[in-house]
Amino acid sequence: MPSQRPSTKTISNKTKSAAVVDYAAPESTGSEPVAPPDSQVLLSKLLAILEEKAPEAVPLLNQLITALRPNPKDIVESEKRSRSIVISGMPETGRELTASQRQAHTELSVIKMLDALDIEAKPVEIYRMGTLTD
Repeated sequence: MPSQRPSTKTISNKTKSAAVVDYAAPESTGSEPVAPPDSQVLLSKLLAILEEKAPEAVPLLNQLITALRPNPKDIVESEKRSRSIVISGMPETGRELTASQRQAHTELSVIKMLDALDIEAKPVEIYRMGTLTD
């Protein structure tokens, strides 16, 4: 007599009996990205298997998920760094000008430098590094 495979209904009932926790969702802040539904299903299946066969590994899974979750600050900083340039030797104005006039002079100097290099881009941020020298 041929053996029978368990039906889909039997398998789905076994899967539903395991406690499914959404480990892919952000914990505290709403600024972190949520994993796609496929990732959540995969994590749920992995959690169900671990709860059944190796419950001591569930905390390790939680630690792994936390370690692999991207840090939004690191993402923003790496994006800014990849688009940034540093120009050394730009002329400075003296202290006799106001802060806004010094900033306008710096911005004009950067724009002139970009024009000389024939770069068609508008700077998003321009600021000086270091201390003001006379």
